[in-house]
Amino acid sequence: MSPETPEAGFDRDVVVVGGGPAGCSAGVFTARYGLDTLVFDRGNSSLRQCAHLENYLGFPGGIDVETFYALAHDHAEEAGCTIVADMVERVRRPDAVDDPEGGDGTDGAAESDESDGTAESDGS
Repeated sequence: MSPETPEAGFDRDVVVVGGGPAGCSAGVFTARYGLDTLVFDRGNSSLRQCAHLENYLGFPGGIDVETFYALAHDHAEEAGCTIVADMVERVRRPDAVDDPEGGDGTDGAAESDESDGTAESDGS
């Protein structure tokens, strides 16, 4: 496989947009299933607006948000995910056809049961 760059796209079995609790959980399950999983996390999850997590399953005494965030990322990486600290600007299927009316091919113009899409990041 050629090196992944924002310009070339990221060709994986699964691309998860968001590295918070839900995104990391999705990544853990897909990676453990054997799928090549990439998780994009631009680092500003709404979770980080909290000072301390309380009433979260597995942490009856609560947990510091940054500690929880680090644990979630560690778990996802140990399961086999690759985490990219970047923002996704658009997701485009490689077989999508650009719309001559000005669309960008992101609306599922090509019909397929395969989930082989690519994600492009802004590279920042």
